[in-house]
Amino acid sequence: MNKFVIACLARTGSYRLTDILNQQEGVVCHGEIFKNNKIEVEDKYLEEISLKRSDVKKRDSDPASFIDKLFGAVKSESNIASGFKIFPGHNKDALDYCLAEKDFSVIFLCRNPFQQYVSLKVARNTGVWVKKNRQNEKKEISPIVFSEGEFVNRMNAIFSYYNKVRLLSKVSGKEVLEIDYNDSLRGEGISDVMQHIGIPQKREVSSSHKKVIEKDYTDIVKNWDDAKAFLRNLGVDENMRFFDFYNKVMGS
Repeated sequence: MNKFVIACLARTGSYRLTDILNQQEGVVCHGEIFKNNKIEVEDKYLEEISLKRSDVKKRDSDPASFIDKLFGAVKSESNIASGFKIFPGHNKDALDYCLAEKDFSVIFLCRNPFQQYVSLKVARNTGVWVKKNRQNEKKEISPIVFSEGEFVNRMNAIFSYYNKVRLLSKVSGKEVLEIDYNDSLRGEGISDVMQHIGIPQKREVSSSHKKVIEKDYTDIVKNWDDAKAFLRNLGVDENMRFFDFYNKVMGS
């Protein structure tokens, strides 16, 4: 069975990507299996490895064993590929294990840092992290205030995680599929993911997950002129792909 891990951050479209992968025949993509307060795995797989969603201490006592058992439970159903999402704030040993193991395919899913920053602040303010079909469509989105300090800290966290994933993957001799949020919204981007994990795409790309923010940033960011000027000083803008943004800011 092909194993993969999706290294990502909040507000990068990871729930949508997971949803699409789970619609493909022979693929099981779990959520955040190392979430700090619970295990995002279907009950049937947890039952097979004798765990509950709240058993985070047992999980964290031996993350490598937990991962292997989880893959074993999925493989018993004759699935072809399986993986999960992992965030920078999750179990460090789990991330290191996944990036070191040669039989893991690695996908790095990211998004323009400014888009991530705004989406994260809006989600924290509204409590709306996921929007499916008509769910939460009437939830009012209050404008947020751009803070240079907050945004720099956010960029630092994003870039540090990206660098770690690339470095550890290079050390173990594996290629990382880098996919931008916007690419993940299109069929071509999903096809690249499927090819990377060794699965032929057999179903159309569709998902019930929708964008939380539909308005322009001029309506969302109170001090938009300040934010725009700050981005311009960095030589970037709010619409760039993540990897172009990164290279521009980091000067490579």
